[in-house]
Amino acid sequence: MIMEVEQEKLTVNKSDKTWRDFSQLVIGVEQIIRQERKLSKGKMREKITLINSREAFCHYQYVYLPDQGTAIFIGDIHGDSVSVQKILEQERFFQLSEKGEAVYLVFLGDYTNRGKADIKTLDLVLNLKLKHPNYVYLLRGNHEEIDMGQHYGFLGSCIKQYGYDRGQYIFQRVNNFFEHLPSLLITRNGAVAVHGGIPVSPIKSLKDIKDDEDMMEIRWNDPTEEINHIMYNYKRGGNYLFGRTIFDNFMQAIGGKILVRSHEYVASGYKLLFDQRLLSIFSNGGKSEESGYQDFILQPKYAKLDLSKPAERWTMENIVDIKY
Repeated sequence: MIMEVEQEKLTVNKSDKTWRDFSQLVIGVEQIIRQERKLSKGKMREKITLINSREAFCHYQYVYLPDQGTAIFIGDIHGDSVSVQKILEQERFFQLSEKGEAVYLVFLGDYTNRGKADIKTLDLVLNLKLKHPNYVYLLRGNHEEIDMGQHYGFLGSCIKQYGYDRGQYIFQRVNNFFEHLPSLLITRNGAVAVHGGIPVSPIKSLKDIKDDEDMMEIRWNDPTEEINHIMYNYKRGGNYLFGRTIFDNFMQAIGGKILVRSHEYVASGYKLLFDQRLLSIFSNGGKSEESGYQDFILQPKYAKLDLSKPAERWTMENIVDIKY
């Protein structure tokens, strides 16, 4: 027993610097997100057509992208850094960034749990935001909730990496950070990005989306063509399924044209609904040794959108295979 305790001490001491580095990384990215909110000066834009800035605009739960450059939408990554690295390589993100080209990485949430490399993946994503704050945006998914991390692996990953006490601290620190992440992104040409779905209560503008219930529905709701309105989400045992009418009303209210989300996996890595105006993507699995979905996702995908062109429908030109 004494030898086991001493070994645990050695393990914790050995990881001191790594623990401090990761803690500072989380704090650093949290400060960037707070600064983004501060720069918005509390303003809110009701319609996409009123956004004239050529720079990204952030207001707590919302992010706006300008009318130039390319947006790369990345779905659930769930502790799979390999898939993220492959996307970065395919899109030559670092090379293009060095040239000053506007390439925006939009992560749709679910960074940890179920995969095999939670800390490594989160470290990669946070470093991307830290080093490219104006071109990397992190949305909050349903797995960025503390109870999900407790039950699906992230807490265990923190304890395994940093020991019990420091692992608990890191887990709490990261979950505090998750609460600061925005929930919805809109582009100047009419694309809307969320993790799960849309709130089902009638709204007239973005200003109406503001309470915790709406934000939870954005993280948890799912689209379906089985219905036109709403019904209990029997697939998850909570929240809602929403149909075409709810989707159309929401998009008209906020001035959106097309929507991209993740939240549910499909073997092909993507699914199109509502006359190709809604796209679901899933961005891990396949041949990645870090993913927990190798047996489920045959070909993971991400989405790519030219921000300077009108966005009316998602086509196969927007949907890209991750090449392993």
